[in-house]
Amino acid sequence: MELLAGLRRDPKICTKDGRQVSNYNELGKGEKATSSRSGTSGIKTKSSDIYYPVTILQQNDQRSRVHYIGYSHKFDEWLERDAIKESRSTCMINSFLLQQLQIQIKDQLCSCGKKDTHKVIRIPINEQSLEDVGMLISKAVLHKVTHGKHVYCIRNRHALEKFLGVSWDFRIINQQGDNFYVITDTVRFWVHERKPMKEYILYPDYAEETYLNRGMTFCFAFVVSPGNKVLWPDLLNADKL
Repeated sequence: MELLAGLRRDPKICTKDGRQVSNYNELGKGEKATSSRSGTSGIKTKSSDIYYPVTILQQNDQRSRVHYIGYSHKFDEWLERDAIKESRSTCMINSFLLQQLQIQIKDQLCSCGKKDTHKVIRIPINEQSLEDVGMLISKAVLHKVTHGKHVYCIRNRHALEKFLGVSWDFRIINQQGDNFYVITDTVRFWVHERKPMKEYILYPDYAEETYLNRGMTFCFAFVVSPGNKVLWPDLLNADKL
């Protein structure tokens, strides 16, 4: 299970040889900041909410002992259980629309060469799904209105975590840390009401024009960009990618 943990204190970030640094940017070239092992979490600093990966070593009813991945075990410590959360939100997983959106975003985060690639996801929805769309809209801002269509965007990638999970906008594709991620400022979504389909019923002496309701489609567009393990701290912490 992938986890995120938080503790309100200054971070202890240490190199392999035990040297303490103030942030990930001070790590030397080639020094690893993460691991591919499951069970990831992080700490929150006093200045901002920043997460760093850890593994869970022990647990009791109130606390969990964590190890900061890639650093000295002398910094292992006990955290309160309420400071740990799953990296993938499951609170909305019973929603068909949100589940499909989560899966299809991940499906689009794949090999697209060295260039950024524009993607559009289209999911047929019904009236019941509009409630889920409304939840997404509540965390977004109106980007524009065109041809009666309201297009929304997000200012912060964490806005959709409650519905799609903490790691909704990136995918690590191998043990070397190569990844693909969604460029936050390119996210757009809207509901498209499809035009009725016209057809005719022929009778001996006349033709009757009829229309078939083709329903609505939820559209979610974004640009995918390739990255590598250097981006791992940003994938966890940045407000925008």
